[in-house]
Amino acid sequence: MDDNLKGRKNTRALKDRGIRERPQMRGVLRKTSEGLRKRMMEQPVSPLTSHEAMKRKFEERRPLDMSLQKSLKVIGRAKREWETTVDSLPQLICLIDDQGAILRTNRTIERWNLEQVFNVKGRNIHQLFHPHCTDSACYLETFWTLTKEELNYHRSSECEVKDRVIERHLHFQILPISPKMYKKKEETPGYAVVVVHDITERKQVEKEILALEEQLHQSQKMEAICRLAGGMAHDFNNLLTPIVGYSQLAINALSPQESVQNDLQEIRKAAESAVALVRQLSIFSKRQPENPQIVNLNHMLLNMDQLIRRLAGDQIKLVTLPAPGLGLVKIDPGQFEQVIVNLVLNARDAMPSGGKLILETSNVTLTQDYVYQHSGMIPGQYVMLAVSDTGIGMTQEVKAHLFEPFFTTKGMSSGTGMGLSSAYGIIRQSNGYVLIYSELGHGTTFKIYLPRTEEEVEPIPQREEEKSPAGGNETILLVEDEPLVRGLAARILRKQGYHLLEASNGSEALRMAEKRVGEDIHLILTDVVMPGMIGRELAERLHSLFPKMKVLYMSGYTNSAIVHHGILEEGMNYIQKPFTLEGLAGKVREVLDQ
Repeated sequence: MDDNLKGRKNTRALKDRGIRERPQMRGVLRKTSEGLRKRMMEQPVSPLTSHEAMKRKFEERRPLDMSLQKSLKVIGRAKREWETTVDSLPQLICLIDDQGAILRTNRTIERWNLEQVFNVKGRNIHQLFHPHCTDSACYLETFWTLTKEELNYHRSSECEVKDRVIERHLHFQILPISPKMYKKKEETPGYAVVVVHDITERKQVEKEILALEEQLHQSQKMEAICRLAGGMAHDFNNLLTPIVGYSQLAINALSPQESVQNDLQEIRKAAESAVALVRQLSIFSKRQPENPQIVNLNHMLLNMDQLIRRLAGDQIKLVTLPAPGLGLVKIDPGQFEQVIVNLVLNARDAMPSGGKLILETSNVTLTQDYVYQHSGMIPGQYVMLAVSDTGIGMTQEVKAHLFEPFFTTKGMSSGTGMGLSSAYGIIRQSNGYVLIYSELGHGTTFKIYLPRTEEEVEPIPQREEEKSPAGGNETILLVEDEPLVRGLAARILRKQGYHLLEASNGSEALRMAEKRVGEDIHLILTDVVMPGMIGRELAERLHSLFPKMKVLYMSGYTNSAIVHHGILEEGMNYIQKPFTLEGLAGKVREVLDQ
């Protein structure tokens, strides 16, 4: 109570003091004002002096103004450069607010024929890409809903889709803009950046690469199967040679009345069937045709017309469409006729209730772009033979295995599964290609492409009348690592009157020959592939001891396969296993008489 009273007294005292001193303060201010006025009168400022001062200040500011103008030009140029750069990008770039509304885009939107730049403000991405779509479940609406949650945590989002409205593959990225980059919230240019990549071409390239990889895989698989088939054919030929040969010797040694004669005939028939099957394996695996000739496919189809009609049956309508002015091809006619037969039989089996079989020829040019899509093909001029049916078609899985040996959808009781594989081998050995187009329920088309040739048609040689092979008394060195084959060959040749020396390998043959230096060895009959020393090496070493010695090679591999692998040269004397009695005797006599 006392303190409050004391405070009020002090306040009142201050007010009284101020009132008492107020006149004194007025006097001081008046004196100060008069002093300033007097000083101004004593030193007046002329208009000229003021102008000079302003001029000096203007000159002082001029560099600053020029620097400012220069900075503004640099900023303007940088702005234009940045806008040009962004507008030139192939990606569509959009700046959006927190509601997904577009604030600005680059000019890619015009190149994509979506909208004009000045018409997009306020729209969202869904309205931009699908202006006429009212589906709330559109992937863009869904993507924005999911993305907004991520943006709230400053995390980006992306998705990749095939837009069926604009028929493009698109990749969307939505990147948040952090407010921390700006001092004030109002300085933030937007909420997020949307980047849209058109990946349609990339997807197409990826698809093509996958297709090429699949073709390469299939080609590698077929190459491996070819090598396996070639090895199997060689081994089977070595086994079949004594079966065919010894059964023939036994048949010849027995009278027709012998009861075992029929049994031996059945054995020989079975062996010959096996030989035919192995021959198909050989055709599938070898690289070069045995007897190539210049052929017009139109003439071949005409000559085979009756055969094809019988094979197809009455329920199937045959249509042949030969192209006028068809080019010529160089193929083995006998083998290629087998190709046509196999394709016709395959088409017939695909149309159990009847249908239409179309054989069409044409001249075609395979371009670089076309062969790029089909691994292993070479651009150029070709003759095409298309064999089409209206049958049941086939699945992709069946297509992938169609040319593999022993693959069949008919059951082993209806075939060996070698028809199409041997056809494939014949086509490839003719430097041709085969493509398959098939659709379940609509049929299948085989397109065969054979290189066109400018060579003229060769005259058909006249077949000479077959004669029984003559024998002789020459000395023959027989080298064969398979005992059964060696014993058979020796027996056949001794029966022909020849003097035989037998060896199981190259080293044994050399030792035997060295002991006969000074005597004649007229012919060496040697297996091509043997352990330790191959037949060619053996023959070359023996020639130094016997310069006039003739050479005849034999093998379970085909001649073309041996030549292809560089083991023998084209034109060297050769006989393939399994051989008949007459075949071996005739070939030996032919080589000795050269």
